[in-house]
Amino acid sequence: MKFQFRLQKLLDYRSQLKVKARQDYELALSHVQKAKLELQEVFDSISQTYNYIGGLVGEGQSRRAFVSQAEAYIRGQKSKVGLLQNRINDLQLIAEDKKRILVSKALDEKVLEKLRNRSFEAFQKQEAKREAKRVDDLIIMSQGRRNR
Repeated sequence: MKFQFRLQKLLDYRSQLKVKARQDYELALSHVQKAKLELQEVFDSISQTYNYIGGLVGEGQSRRAFVSQAEAYIRGQKSKVGLLQNRINDLQLIAEDKKRILVSKALDEKVLEKLRNRSFEAFQKQEAKREAKRVDDLIIMSQGRRNR
C-alpha cells in the first residue's frame, strides 16, 4: 500500500506561498540595495563637487560664479540625501515586513511537513503490523496443513 498524505495539496500550496514570499522579500532587498547605491552616488557627487570647488578657490575672481553654482548644486544634493534616506528607511520597513511574512509562511510549511512526517511514521508502523500479521497468518496456515 502506498502512503498518501491527506493534506498534500495544502502543503504544496503553502510551499508555493513560501516561494512567492521569498521572491517578494528578495525584491524588497534589491530595492533597498538600489536606493543605497543611489545614495552613495549622491555622496560621491557631493565629494567630487567639493574637490572641484577646492581647485577653483585659489584661482581668483573669475571662478566665483562657478563656485556659487557648485555650492547651489551641493545644497540641492544635500536635500536629495535627506529624501533618499527617508526612502531607504521606508524600503527597509517594507523589507522587514516581507521578511516577517516569509518567516510566517516557512513556519506554516514546516508545521505541515512535520505532520506529514508523523503521518508517514504512523503509516510505516501500521504497515509493519499488517506485514507481521500476514506472516503470522501464513505460518499458522502452513502449520495447520502440516498437522493434517
